[in-house]
Amino acid sequence: MKKKLLLLFLCACLLAGSLSSCGGKRDLMQGVTPAAVSDTAIPANGAEAASGLALRLLRQEMENGEPNVLLSPLSILCALSMTANGARGETLAQMEQVLGLPVESMNAYLLAYRKALPGEKSAGSPWPIPSGSRTTTPPLWRRIF
Repeated sequence: MKKKLLLLFLCACLLAGSLSSCGGKRDLMQGVTPAAVSDTAIPANGAEAASGLALRLLRQEMENGEPNVLLSPLSILCALSMTANGARGETLAQMEQVLGLPVESMNAYLLAYRKALPGEKSAGSPWPIPSGSRTTTPPLWRRIF
């Protein structure tokens, strides 16, 4: 009986704690200004650094005995680059070594890469939509309800 009451109490505490944080909205970007990234100075070795990281990742997985590996080197590169933008000191130096370029150069390369993707971007989505592929089919939730 005591175990059931304790479990019920813990569940109530978890629920109350999660609901209490729902009401307050904070602007996490308040006071944060993005750094300007130049897409005119595209580093010549950006593709080499990106390919090098991808090959190192795949080689490491193969050496670990993973015969069927599915990973997205571009996604990993973007995530590491975003993280490197917030790093400082020795951590930043180590991340730049893994990326193969200084973070400013990698930012410029990734911006140029994104701008070179074909198609237009939809609002709220980083993925390109091929031109002429707009459909008039309503979203699934509209068809269901």
